[in-house]
Amino acid sequence: MALTGLLQRLNSMGYKNWIKAGHCLLLLKGSLQEFVVSEMKTFHRELRSKIPAALQNSSCQCKATGKTFHPGCPVCAEWKRLILNHHTNRNGEIHWGNCNPSLWPTNYWEVAKAYMPRGHADKRGPELCDASAILNLINACDRFRRFDNSKVRAVLSSDWFVEDCDHYETDGLPSREETTSLSVYEVEKQLIQQLLEETYFQIEDKNTWTQQDNDTLQAIKKFLSDNEDLHSDFKADLVRFESLYSHLTFAEGCSL
Repeated sequence: MALTGLLQRLNSMGYKNWIKAGHCLLLLKGSLQEFVVSEMKTFHRELRSKIPAALQNSSCQCKATGKTFHPGCPVCAEWKRLILNHHTNRNGEIHWGNCNPSLWPTNYWEVAKAYMPRGHADKRGPELCDASAILNLINACDRFRRFDNSKVRAVLSSDWFVEDCDHYETDGLPSREETTSLSVYEVEKQLIQQLLEETYFQIEDKNTWTQQDNDTLQAIKKFLSDNEDLHSDFKADLVRFESLYSHLTFAEGCSL
């Protein structure tokens, strides 16, 4: 069932190109992962060495939510200052809610998440983050300025959205060389999951449900209902959207 459904979806050249582009980003993440881990561990040690000795072994219960964080202890206040000092967007939007500040002194990845887009609070390591998050980290943390990150900025500004998905052409599966580390089906599911998460957070950030959000959700529902092999994998995500809908305010004339 899964293979048959996938083959049918890959008859759309636009959809197949979307899978290929997404797979390239997954491979890119795999290639960057070890480098990012090494750099961030070193960066974390450097920041920790700048924390006053009197605060080194202190602990706290500070919590961060959303885009604001008001430290409740001197330890977190110092860590926030150091993190901001190395943030290329220090006067802009920073998603402190990604982080557990009480873990900043001991966990390098909790520091890394301060340089990522929203939605990474539950990501405990780079292997759980998508390519976009890794690329944002490299671009937002000046630790990486000693490297040429022009290619990183180019990928963040690229538009991977395929507008014309109505043209169908039997084109088969990507070759063995194009699917080196993951099966095409696994790649597809990861990309759909990422798309659903990004859509969810975009709607939640607006705190308003619009007709465009309706249209987006209906398109998602139709796609999943038309592809039974995928539908069961993303039932929980649809329930999550329904719950979000029930808690948001609505634009005039908008109903699900």
